[in-house]
Amino acid sequence: MASVMVDQHAAAHYAGVSASAIRRWAAEGLIGKEGVGRGQVRYDALDIEPAVRCELTDEVLERGRPVARELVAA
Repeated sequence: MASVMVDQHAAAHYAGVSASAIRRWAAEGLIGKEGVGRGQVRYDALDIEPAVRCELTDEVLERGRPVARELVAA
């Protein structure tokens, strides 16, 4: 399956959550990650639902969540 690997800040903006939430999801195995070390880790954006944002203000209306990998593979 294809991956779209992004850094923690891009993943956090995409999901509308904090960077620490992205790191926690990866540590719990909810989203894929590659690499080790500061600034070298990339997260799979396809494992994350995008946040719902206001078109005018870009305010997060609904945060994204990790996507169940079993559902993605089906």
